Amino acid sequence: MSTGLRSGQVAEAAGANAQTLPYYERRGLLAAPARSNAAHRLYGEDTVTALRM
Repeated sequence: MSTGLRSGQVAEAAGANAQTLPYYERRGLLAAPARSNAAHRLYGEDTVTALRM
């Protein structure tokens, strides 16, 4: 199983809406994240920093 933060956790930590992450992925502003065994997106801590900028 992969480790990382799920989209809700990233959004909460960055003060953003959870729908912002897939939107930024589609626009090419965020790289596609790894997926868990259950197909959840798993983001790294660096994603929180990027969203705060």
